[in-house]
Amino acid sequence: MHRGAAILAADARTADGIGALVGRAIAAPGNLKLAAPAPKVDANALDALRREIGLRPVWLAASTHPGEDEIVLEAHQRIQAKFPDALLVIAPRHPERGAAIAALAGHAPRRSAKDAISQSSVFIADTIGELGLFYALAPVSLVAGSLLPHLKGHNPVEPAKLKSAILTGPHVESFADTFAELLAAKGAVTVHDADAIADIVAHLWGSEPDREALLDAAFKVTSRGGASLDKTINALEALLPAPAHAAA
Repeated sequence: MHRGAAILAADARTADGIGALVGRAIAAPGNLKLAAPAPKVDANALDALRREIGLRPVWLAASTHPGEDEIVLEAHQRIQAKFPDALLVIAPRHPERGAAIAALAGHAPRRSAKDAISQSSVFIADTIGELGLFYALAPVSLVAGSLLPHLKGHNPVEPAKLKSAILTGPHVESFADTFAELLAAKGAVTVHDADAIADIVAHLWGSEPDREALLDAAFKVTSRGGASLDKTINALEALLPAPAHAAA
C-alpha cells in the first residue's frame, strides 16, 4: 500500500481490525452516515398515507429479515390487545419478500401492488426508495436486522433524523459505535423479543414526553456528523500536494 494513502475507519472496532492487518494505528473520525441529510420524503405521498390511516396508531418494522417478521407479527398481536385499531407497517430489507410476508400476515395489502391499507392491521411496504416515507409516517420504529444472532443491524440515523423513536434488537455489530452512543444517550431502546417490543411500542404511544425525550436524544447524537465529515476532509487534504507558490 502506498505510504501516502489514508486509511480511515468509521468506528473504533473497524480501526482496530484494519490496524492489526496493516501494522499501524488507524484513525476513526466517525461514521459519515451521520453527516448524511435525512432521506427525502414525498410530502404528497406522506399526506395521502396520513389521510388513509387517520388517527390509527402506527409503528414500523424496518428492514426485516427472514425470521424477524414472525416476531414483529407476534408483537403486533399483543399490541392489538390494548390498541385494537393499531397498524403495523413491515418494510422488508429485500422487497422481493413482500408477497411471502403478506401471506404470513394473512394476505396483508402491499405497497408494491398499490393496495389500499383500508382497515388492515398490517401493511407491507415492499418498495425501493420509500423507507424514509414510512419512518416519517410512524412515530415509533423498530430498526430490524437486529433481532437474531446471525444479523448485524441496520442504519439508525434515518429514523433519528426523521423523528421516529428507535427500537433495536441486540445484534448491531455493523453499527456498534452508533448504537452505543444512542443507547448511552437514551436515544434508543433495546428489545429482545415480541413481549418487549409490544410493551415499548405501547408505552411510547401512550407517553408523549418519553417519546419526545427519546427523539431529542437520538437527534442530538446523529447530528454530530459534521465533526466526522470535517475530520475526514482534513485527513484527505493532508495528502494533497501543497499549492505551488505564484511567481513573483
